[in-house]
Amino acid sequence: MIENCRGEAVITAGAFFGDALPALSKVCKWVWAFEPNPENHHCAQLTVLLNDLRNVTLCRAGLGERCETRQLVVKDHQGRSLGGASQIANITDRGSESVPVELVTIDSMAYDHANISIIHLDLEGFEEYALLGARKTIERYRPLLILETVPKSLDGYRVDRQLEEQSYLLAPILTKQDATAV
Repeated sequence: MIENCRGEAVITAGAFFGDALPALSKVCKWVWAFEPNPENHHCAQLTVLLNDLRNVTLCRAGLGERCETRQLVVKDHQGRSLGGASQIANITDRGSESVPVELVTIDSMAYDHANISIIHLDLEGFEEYALLGARKTIERYRPLLILETVPKSLDGYRVDRQLEEQSYLLAPILTKQDATAV
């Protein structure tokens, strides 16, 4: 991401505890970070404060196709915190305890504010919906898209057609096993 931000703005969602924010802040004009999990968001806030990241806007919200309130599953069936594996409810049966979270669209947050060079999404299976809420931003800025948890096959995803219409090329996603073999 650092090599490709071109000194412009970056959107990163699924910020977890903000571990990437200090590095991005040094090379990007502006960083919009989204983290809906309350515990993770609090940790990311501490990262921003401790590192005095003045060009980072951290939002306690998730990204979706439309602005709405949804449930975020934050604990598994045994009551353990899911941390970075928290997920919008109804995607899978990952756990039983959830909290309400606001979902916003990338278009509603960033479209008119800066030249977006990268959109990075690690949304535990919700990437498709975030991209659908970023149609105008993607068309306007043509950012590099980094999608961490989209299934290997995008067959059936509405996003395929959207990205093809916008002349994006899809590169294969490496698994942890693939990455260690490289």
